[in-house]
Amino acid sequence: MPNPTNFIGQCIRYRVDPGQANLGNGPLAPITGQTTAANVMIGNDPRNPAAGGTPWSFTFLKYNAGEVTTCALNGNVMTGPFSGCYAFTYNEAGQQKLAHVGTAHNAEDPGSIRAKQIWQGIVSGGASNIKGESPFKHFPHAEQERVSRENRSQLPIVCSYYEGGNAWAILFVPAVAGVTVIPGALRIVAAKPLPQLAWNLVKAMREFR
Repeated sequence: MPNPTNFIGQCIRYRVDPGQANLGNGPLAPITGQTTAANVMIGNDPRNPAAGGTPWSFTFLKYNAGEVTTCALNGNVMTGPFSGCYAFTYNEAGQQKLAHVGTAHNAEDPGSIRAKQIWQGIVSGGASNIKGESPFKHFPHAEQERVSRENRSQLPIVCSYYEGGNAWAILFVPAVAGVTVIPGALRIVAAKPLPQLAWNLVKAMREFR
């Protein structure tokens, strides 16, 4: 897919997996195998984006609250939804990977503590070239409220997307045609380049500690 900023306002037929609740048990280790393959078309008509649309293929990395999900970053990858979590790219055993650190809104939440413990295990286990950011920070509350008002009070969905060494924060919203919400369709309402901050900067940030 070309730069997603070129497709603002267009639609896809896709459902972003909302993720799993924090179970708070099991080993303090990252979870693998939480991916699905997606092959969609981006088009103007939310009822039929395939009409004159552009193909878009990616791997979707699921979110698990209180856990860290990881996958290989050897192609186009999307992860989400985000409401404050961080996503990191890093190298491990000669392979580039992506991690979604499933923290909660409160740093003292047991799920946040658990997710950060798992992530610290990855860091101390030999991960290198670690970079990341919270995509949610790039869509202020006022912007998300406006998007919701303009789309029949549908809730926006924040994801991050990685392709060819670049990263973007993407804001989706359930697609509306006139006054009708189109089931199973998402509209790209915003896409912004997502800075990849060095780990030594992120770990010093108050919101991540």
